[in-house]
Amino acid sequence: MVTESLVTVLENRYVPGFGRDDAGPAYKLPLSKALPRTYSTDAHFTQCVSPVAHRLTAEAIGKVEIKMEVIAFDFDAPTHGTDEPVSEQWREDLHEKVLLLFEEHGQGFAHDTKNGARALFTMAPTFIATAEDAAQWKREYSVLCAYLNRRYGLHADPACDDWSRLFRLPHATREPGGKPEQRATIGDPSNVARLWIDKPTRADVARAKLAKPQVWSRRRERDTFAFTGGGAGVLFYALQARGHIVRELKHGHQVVCPNDAVHSCGKSGDSSCMLYPPSPGDAIGWLHCLHASCSGRTAKEWLALFSESELEAARRAAGVRVA
Repeated sequence: MVTESLVTVLENRYVPGFGRDDAGPAYKLPLSKALPRTYSTDAHFTQCVSPVAHRLTAEAIGKVEIKMEVIAFDFDAPTHGTDEPVSEQWREDLHEKVLLLFEEHGQGFAHDTKNGARALFTMAPTFIATAEDAAQWKREYSVLCAYLNRRYGLHADPACDDWSRLFRLPHATREPGGKPEQRATIGDPSNVARLWIDKPTRADVARAKLAKPQVWSRRRERDTFAFTGGGAGVLFYALQARGHIVRELKHGHQVVCPNDAVHSCGKSGDSSCMLYPPSPGDAIGWLHCLHASCSGRTAKEWLALFSESELEAARRAAGVRVA
């Protein structure tokens, strides 16, 4: 059974946060329900979820589990902050760039906003358990913004790097007594792909530092940046040790499925199984096999198909982290 990525939905942006006597309420909803639903209030969501039914703030760090399964990017039009409407030409140009992004990284979900647009992807679960985790999220987010700018000309707002950031839902009702917004959308909210990128370039990191210098200021000069996990990932090295990497493709590797023995059809090592590199915050990678016996497998279930000694060697090989 495939588990959908969740977001926390709030009635409006003024809902009191964790730790206050009047905190809540908040609701955990899968993207397939949260994104297409119409709301009679100015409903917002956060990318993070928790077992507690409250809006999460920095006060919650270290007190409850904070999990990130979704990442969102805002693209503001040049007229943002003015009374001028967004031009249709700007929207058309942005849609083309977003479609290219989705073509190369998997189908995310995007929707127009009053002052621009927003794109969402799912991601491997990332946990915010310490202040350093929160700072690392900011650094990784700023690098992703730099990457989107360099690769696609998409100017994502780096100010959205707060893990507890509120984003208005596509069909919220902005003004009391008004109607839910109905703007253009791209993608299927019930099938939002995981975001992955190749290892960021030095230029991406440099651009991120210029855009958000404060989130890098506490890092020692000798530190080197890499996404936690990053690189090829544990599954890649585990499969490589077995000789099961068939060939490298543009966005990943064709591999022999580790569950190949129970496939009911096809040939070992055919194009039915692909391995994708880790998303930010992940060290494992993502296997996608078309056979029914592999549908919905979690990372934990894939790893269980390898011995502990295989995994230990693979973890050592994939040990990419912030130094």
